[in-house]
Amino acid sequence: MKTAIVLVVLFAWVSVSATETETEDSGLAVDVSEYCASNFPQRCRRRGTWYRVGNHCLGYFRGPLNFTDAEFRCRKEVHGGHLVSVHSYHDNVQLLCIIMKHNHGHPRIWMGGMEMFRSKKFIWTDGSPWNYKAWVPGQPDNTNNVEDCVEMNWSYAGKWNDNACSRRKSYVCSFKA
Repeated sequence: MKTAIVLVVLFAWVSVSATETETEDSGLAVDVSEYCASNFPQRCRRRGTWYRVGNHCLGYFRGPLNFTDAEFRCRKEVHGGHLVSVHSYHDNVQLLCIIMKHNHGHPRIWMGGMEMFRSKKFIWTDGSPWNYKAWVPGQPDNTNNVEDCVEMNWSYAGKWNDNACSRRKSYVCSFKA
């Protein structure tokens, strides 16, 4: 009986520990360069520099554009296009692989996340659910009450930050494959 209880507690602890590697307060659980070397996303068919992540194709654009212009450029670039939304740890790391391949020197990019009317609630521009987050510790903080848009790779690789939407940076577009 004690063994069964210990196993249940151990299983619960391992499950929570595994989940914690995907929360906003932890670092990436993989060595990115090693991971990307052997797990880089496949190219989307008939799309030169677009890569398949889950059921979406992602394309890196050096920009730089502000958040709004980047979103509209994604919409113009491809039917159904939006700035990228991320829904899992795996997809977040895959996105990071694409960014690092195309611009490891300046990896900060716009993602499709934005705060709704300073409510501290974030949405994706593609309308998909906000069901995953990977914030830099202490973020989002809405510095000077002007940071309403989501960027990646501000101070930690693969982590997110809120930033002023007027800032110009590279961006990643996405569309359903």
